[in-house]
Amino acid sequence: MKTVLYYQKDMDLSQIDPDQVELLFSLKSLSRFGKLELNDLEEAYKEVHPEFKCHLEWDILMEQSQFLNCVKLIQNLNLSFFKSIRVQDPGAVQWLFSHTSIPIQLILETAHHNERSVLVWLKLLGKRVQRVIFSHEVPFEKMRKWNLPEELEKELLIVGKVLLFYTPRKLLAPLSQDEDMKEAIEAIANSEESPHKGFSLLENKHGTFMFHPRFQYLLGDQALKSSTWLTHGRIDNRQIKNSDWMRLYLSSLKKKNIVYESLRESFPYSSFKGFFKANKSDVLFKKLKNQRLLKSDEHYVGEVVDVLKGVHLGVWSKRKRLLKTGDKIFIHTPEGKKKEVIIQSMKNSSGDDIEESREGEIFFIPSVSGVSVRSQVLIASHS
Repeated sequence: MKTVLYYQKDMDLSQIDPDQVELLFSLKSLSRFGKLELNDLEEAYKEVHPEFKCHLEWDILMEQSQFLNCVKLIQNLNLSFFKSIRVQDPGAVQWLFSHTSIPIQLILETAHHNERSVLVWLKLLGKRVQRVIFSHEVPFEKMRKWNLPEELEKELLIVGKVLLFYTPRKLLAPLSQDEDMKEAIEAIANSEESPHKGFSLLENKHGTFMFHPRFQYLLGDQALKSSTWLTHGRIDNRQIKNSDWMRLYLSSLKKKNIVYESLRESFPYSSFKGFFKANKSDVLFKKLKNQRLLKSDEHYVGEVVDVLKGVHLGVWSKRKRLLKTGDKIFIHTPEGKKKEVIIQSMKNSSGDDIEESREGEIFFIPSVSGVSVRSQVLIASHS
């Protein structure tokens, strides 16, 4: 399996074996997370040895005006420098197919989670498709059973951030003084409706992106080491800001002596294997209670609308079914957990002690661990 890395201005190419590593070039104008300017590409034309296999990344999703600007830019590039162009926008795929003869690498990381969707693309584009970049949401054992052409190159994200959400809207712009979006904005987001937190956010001129709190890390996985199905593994070195780890990896790769345990121990970020082994993202569906059934239940009281850790829970009383101190309640969380609680005290929105809740009002009870906003409250029995 060959390694795929992103070319960066500060890379020491003398430390990289072109027989083992291919380079991706991601321009700011063409790539979602690109960091290269046109003059950087001009320098790379002179610096990068012809032995390297280089590929141009055009992975943004575009409206018509932006698409036309990208076409004009690509027409002015030295495409002979690249072995292929990798692309995901269907309009861009169609233009490359109709107006060029350069090989195409299909980015099918989003919304292509089954064999049929991949085969449809291959049927439409035929031998112009050099490589497919597969979704990280499909378990590897399932993916490798797909009936794909043997000569087709197959790539998967091996080390990098997992994209969870994208919108072309600028959600972080109010936090920045950079109206022209010359530099990307980065932030951390926490969910107000669940215990999940630490989501990495990035906004640039292409939109806003949200990533899983942990890196996907598959280096050294036994299934990959024992299989020849996957031909290329991508490491998004743009996201790995610890240069020591990259130097260690490239050094061991060049020596053909990769000590996976040492690399894993020295990796500077929290990581996981994502859906590589199994995709259980629907496991919570069975646990979640039908909200309409809960609200029609005679024991239904209301919904948690405020959580102050270690202090209180704010409950919006939505039914005539009132609560008193001493009552036993069940709290059903969005994740399917069930908490049993005896109400020790109650306060109204003014902070005064009360003995009984009132319909349509918010009341407060002592904090309960593991409970988040939108949890449902049901009365178990009266004291």
